[in-house]
Amino acid sequence: MASREDALAARRWFIVDADSRVVGRVATQIANVLRGKHKPTFTPHVDTGDFVVVVNAAKVRLTGAKLTDKVLPPPHRLARAVCDARQPDV
Repeated sequence: MASREDALAARRWFIVDADSRVVGRVATQIANVLRGKHKPTFTPHVDTGDFVVVVNAAKVRLTGAKLTDKVLPPPHRLARAVCDARQPDV
């Protein structure tokens, strides 16, 4: 059984190029690496994840009509403003 110190020593660095990749899929892959689910020694209560550096994050691809139509509800029911998540014209 590996100890916490062994898990910390075994951490690796991953560099992810997000250029022209779908934002949801790359986010899921990054989350799996951060949590350590890609390792055969994955245990939910032990932090065995690796480090991730994302380059070209501004160039991710949004699918569907998210660029023009995405409007998020307020984060709390008492909030007055609606968060506008539409991408600005570039």
